[in-house]
Amino acid sequence: MKLRSLLPTLVFGLITSSHSADLTAQIDSVVADFVRRAEIEENTPGMAVLVSDSQRKKVIYETFVGLSDLKAQTPIGPHTPFRLGSVTKPMTAAAIQQLHEQGRLEIHGSAQGLLPDLTHDNVTFHHLLSHSAGFQEYTGFQFLKPKSTNVEIIEYLERKRLRFEPGEEREYSNTGYAILASAIKAASGVNFATYLKTEIFEPQSMTTALVPGLNWRSVPERAIGYNRILWQYLEDDEDFLNGVVGDRGVYGSVMDLDQWMTAYFDYRIVSKQSVDQALR
Repeated sequence: MKLRSLLPTLVFGLITSSHSADLTAQIDSVVADFVRRAEIEENTPGMAVLVSDSQRKKVIYETFVGLSDLKAQTPIGPHTPFRLGSVTKPMTAAAIQQLHEQGRLEIHGSAQGLLPDLTHDNVTFHHLLSHSAGFQEYTGFQFLKPKSTNVEIIEYLERKRLRFEPGEEREYSNTGYAILASAIKAASGVNFATYLKTEIFEPQSMTTALVPGLNWRSVPERAIGYNRILWQYLEDDEDFLNGVVGDRGVYGSVMDLDQWMTAYFDYRIVSKQSVDQALR
């Protein structure tokens, strides 16, 4: 039997009311129960947990359990970079909103205007942001090969019909956010990794956040992924989609996420109007 390890994992929350000792105790109880059920110990893959008070801009709970690297026996800490997966998507959306505010793209404009290889001229950036563009899910494409990138995805989509007319339905879409990463490059003149670094990560003091792409193994002190097979943890950190970004691709720590969320809802990344639009 093969059991996919839940670890390393990262949990982040925002508390919108004043906290108390009772609340902290409740959080600790939930975390302790998860640690017990997931069989996390000091010498196993582990996790980082951080809960932040959004009103007081203060961390009210944090705990770090287990190891980020079993071979090196590296403990997980507040600055351990995790592969954030789809938590990348809100950062991609914020980058698109920044470019809209700067007049370098129009959210309700055709994505084809920036990406001429897209044959569907009725797909807007808003459709891509709101999971309503209708593109097929690239994660199921049989053409994909190891080290595929966003370029191959768009080349493939150019020959494919939409699943539905843009705006008529909503269907969670990794593909849409991969296309948005390509649009960020087209609008800004720099690649997705560089844009996030210079416009979001560095200005908001997200010190370990980065988009390594196919060089993910070079991320310093990163949390390595493992599979648990019976009593053994085996390294399982390879993903043939690591070259695709936008819907994924960011590595970062819980402290980075705290910086990100605080800055976003403090309107330091995009305006209040853009934040309100995103939440709608």
